[in-house]
Amino acid sequence: MMYRPYWLPGTVVSIIFFLAGNLLNLSISYMGNSNSDISSVMIKLFWPTILGQIVKVFVITVLTGIFFNIIYRLAFDFIQVKTGRKFSGRWVAGVIVYSFLMFFLATVINIPQLFMDNFFSKSVFLNTFLDFITGTFSPSFFYSLFYLVNVSAVLMAAVFVIGKVMELSQIRAFLENRRIAGYIPTRRRAAFFVLLISIAGLLIAVIPSKKHIAGKNILIISSDSVRPDRISYNGYSRKTTPNLDKYMKEALQIRGVMTAVPRTFPAWVSLLTSSTPLRHDIGHMFPRTRERSVKLDSAVSYLRNKGYYTSVVSEFAGDIFPRVDLGYENVVAPEMNFKVIIKQVILERQVFLLPFILNRAGRALFPEVRDIAKFSDPSMLTSECMGEIEKSGDRPFFISVFYSITHFPFSGNYPYYKKFSDPDYNGPYKYLKQIVVKLGKGDDSGKKERTSEDPKKKEADEAQVNALYDGCLYELDVEIGRIVEYLKKNGLYENTTIIVTSDHGENLYDEKNYGIGHGEHLRGNYAMEIPFIMLGGYVKDGHRGVTINKTGSITDILPTVFNYTGLGIPGFFRGRDLFYPSVNRVDAYVETGIWFDNNKSSELFFYHERIDYPDISGLLEIDFDYMNEGVVKQEYQNVIKTAKHRAIYSGRYKLIYVPLSSGVRFELYDFVKDPGNRTDLSSRKPDVLGRMKKLFYDYVTEESLGNYKRVGDYILPFYSDSVF
Repeated sequence: MMYRPYWLPGTVVSIIFFLAGNLLNLSISYMGNSNSDISSVMIKLFWPTILGQIVKVFVITVLTGIFFNIIYRLAFDFIQVKTGRKFSGRWVAGVIVYSFLMFFLATVINIPQLFMDNFFSKSVFLNTFLDFITGTFSPSFFYSLFYLVNVSAVLMAAVFVIGKVMELSQIRAFLENRRIAGYIPTRRRAAFFVLLISIAGLLIAVIPSKKHIAGKNILIISSDSVRPDRISYNGYSRKTTPNLDKYMKEALQIRGVMTAVPRTFPAWVSLLTSSTPLRHDIGHMFPRTRERSVKLDSAVSYLRNKGYYTSVVSEFAGDIFPRVDLGYENVVAPEMNFKVIIKQVILERQVFLLPFILNRAGRALFPEVRDIAKFSDPSMLTSECMGEIEKSGDRPFFISVFYSITHFPFSGNYPYYKKFSDPDYNGPYKYLKQIVVKLGKGDDSGKKERTSEDPKKKEADEAQVNALYDGCLYELDVEIGRIVEYLKKNGLYENTTIIVTSDHGENLYDEKNYGIGHGEHLRGNYAMEIPFIMLGGYVKDGHRGVTINKTGSITDILPTVFNYTGLGIPGFFRGRDLFYPSVNRVDAYVETGIWFDNNKSSELFFYHERIDYPDISGLLEIDFDYMNEGVVKQEYQNVIKTAKHRAIYSGRYKLIYVPLSSGVRFELYDFVKDPGNRTDLSSRKPDVLGRMKKLFYDYVTEESLGNYKRVGDYILPFYSDSVF
């Protein structure tokens, strides 16, 4: 062979890129949080996984370099044949470096969040360069430079290879054989034949297939942390949801629906089982095997038994779905366990390989790509949702698509991360907002929020975080538009009920001391209220464009939809049809999740008004018998349940139960007049307080089937199962 070794330039370049990516940073962290003690334990326990992932990454990186090497070498061989000029391996290496850098820069502009901590934050120069390219160029600029070279290289390589093949004497003899020459089409006929095939293929791809599925389809479109008051149709100042605004003219909306727990796992279980954690017993993100293994009656299994195709597709926010059997026939979602976290951490450091694996092929090679919190790909999720609809065939479907784009760190893609941002903002949250928890011993995660102490800068930081969130909501709205238009074009809209909702809302610095996030406290409705919008052919004419204000629960969504569309309400549903009146009862019940950290230095009130237990680093253990997941240690099961804040809504009043080591405190709010819950009425309205307390204790006892008991004013779990 003329150039030996043929593969060397690509191998050398890819190894250099591999070493650069790994030497920049290699630590065990998740969503910006790290702990040196935990990292040491992870290395000791999972060193084979770490070694295996590093080897896999190295091999794929080298193979990527060799692939480009082959293309460019063949292209240069083609040029040499045409011009007579020889090109050394340095030319190949140079073009490989060029291609890697062009694709890298394009991806950086598209998703700067993914590369900030592992690359650009390493120096002031790199950080300044990042601000320059994201503020000056679009991804298409560098993608164009990449494809300009690579499409040309591929064409030249293909022509060179075809020419070499055609020179083979056996093929030439075959083509010149008079006995079969009559069966070989002329070039003109061959070109015409190829053209016909191409046109047919385009027609098949472009012309929509009209699918008329017998039965009443249900499609749940949900995204993490969506607040209904941020939907521009509902009066928000920014135009965050232009597609949804348009569809709302033919939709039915119910405002005032509350989640059961402002955490993803218990919220989804509550939605699909139409029951609260008091009954299904999944009250936080890290349930043990016992809670996950209990057979749950759900709307999914109910419809699946009636012949429905049931499926769920999601990204990192939906890693709860593989952890519990809710009845889905097909689950397209990432796993969440310590092995996956370790693989993900190693993969995130490969800054020069990442751009080439953020696609379907990359997800096949590295499934953990789907679980990277800094990278949400709602467009791909929409395509997967459409694929699941196609899989349903002639069966009615119950499909859930759960987006992660509106979950912190609010990591929107280009151009959405700058859609509503102040172009002059240059603080720590320019591209994303990390939530950094204050861990105990061994904490090296940054100790506290990076928000400036300067009031003006702090205000700018908070405004930027809100702009990022709104940009992500806009990006979600684009995908909602794609799905609705897909259903309409394929004749599915009229026999499908589309539910637009969320698992919970989000605190976004709305009130003083309320902070950002969800699940830590129950004041205000910012983290509690969720959208409940019904679209599709089953919305009655009298309800199109209508918004009903009525307090309800996430457990009421499916009973309302089932009854509304004529499916009937299964006997195991605990929720109610929201079209029926509520008299002297609890309209909604909410409880907190677990406390992730114990930041007593924080000014936020909720760190100082609760029963404490260890932070997340001391609270969890690894369940080696079940997928290496993190689960709450058994000895903390009861204290977590005891420490939960709980709330009920009834009429216009909201009661919050706050257990403390010194006793139980009750807060009473008129949430109609005081939606932010700033004025506690417990001392001013003793009669209302007494009535609400009785409702609260009766509801908890009834819904928990007696598994919670009142002891004094405390609500305590009735049992402790030491076996599980």
